Amino acid sequence: MEQNQRYQKLASKWLSNTISDEEKREFAAWYNSNQDKEIFIYSAFGEDEEKYRKHLLEKILQLTASSEKENLKASTVKRKLGVFVAAAAIICLVVAGILLHRENTKIVKTDKIVSADLSRDTNHYENKAIITLATGKVIMLDSIKVGDVVEEEGVMVSKPTKSTIHYCFNKASSIGKGQLANNKISIPFGKEYKLVFSDGSKVWLNAGSALSFPRQFARKERRVTLNGEAYFMVNHLSPKKAIPFIVETRLQKVYVLGTEFNVNAYEDEGKISTTLINGAVKVKQIHNEAIAILKPNQQAIVSPTSSEIKIKKVDVSEIISWKHGYFNFNDSDIQTVMRQFARWYDVDVIYERRHVADVFVGKIPKSLSLDEALNVLETVGVKFKIEGRKLTII
Repeated sequence: MEQNQRYQKLASKWLSNTISDEEKREFAAWYNSNQDKEIFIYSAFGEDEEKYRKHLLEKILQLTASSEKENLKASTVKRKLGVFVAAAAIICLVVAGILLHRENTKIVKTDKIVSADLSRDTNHYENKAIITLATGKVIMLDSIKVGDVVEEEGVMVSKPTKSTIHYCFNKASSIGKGQLANNKISIPFGKEYKLVFSDGSKVWLNAGSALSFPRQFARKERRVTLNGEAYFMVNHLSPKKAIPFIVETRLQKVYVLGTEFNVNAYEDEGKISTTLINGAVKVKQIHNEAIAILKPNQQAIVSPTSSEIKIKKVDVSEIISWKHGYFNFNDSDIQTVMRQFARWYDVDVIYERRHVADVFVGKIPKSLSLDEALNVLETVGVKFKIEGRKLTII
């Protein structure tokens, strides 16, 4: 009881901006050592739980939003990561505690954000960023206002910035208890989103990508499935608690504990490439059990036609330029260029002839319109015509 009062006091100090860095680390350590337990921090405003919840959420969302604007060095990230995990955890813990007593409490109305029409064809959502729940209900991410929090079937989604989603699951929810269920976030062509899990791990999803993940991570592992491209910044939860993070694709699995890496697993690329920025990862080919351990600045390539994993040294800044708002081409053929354009500008590309010898080098801002980007290619000899969403390379 005394311990709970201690962390309730720390939550109150966080609200009033009087909490020290040492106290933030204390809260983070306490949370990380109790993740498998039902923990609730009750109202610092007496009986007015609604007032407490709104005030706390507002404060924590401000904190996490501002933290995303910081350009932290690697050493600083390691030192502060636990604090950011605690910030995300507070949202889940507080709201879960309130919902335990008020079953029908909703942070925002969901009638225009959540679709319960399970009979709708998936094409209805093809141009929308969505989270599809295990029951088939769909949360439309673009309909959530910045600063709002949506709660549906035990899932809590907050939106600190226009293209950032924080996800957590309310352990107090009775919905689907005892069931293993996956949710899925889908990003349409022309958009990118950042997903932050309650364990502090972050995933940047490129256009036309989808990530399936459990409603709540298991105690022994954190497993997700990727179709498309994503940049992962995985949080190593605790020195005493090695909980691997596993990224599955159609050809391989990537095993990590805490690191940063990029996986390109678009189906139209054929092969799958995994690029390590820092830390260490193990890449395991699904069909023949081949294994490769990557070091920073290395890329593993898994092909459906090869029994070996190819490893090469790469410039990681080129690989993750999409995350920073650029197309980056280095001796890329026209097909590679157009596949990226097709995903970002949502167009169908047709070739009137083969362009065997054409290769491209350079960076193009993704902020350009399709016409502007094509004009850049036109200066190096590419000819094209546009009819609606059909782009023909002449």
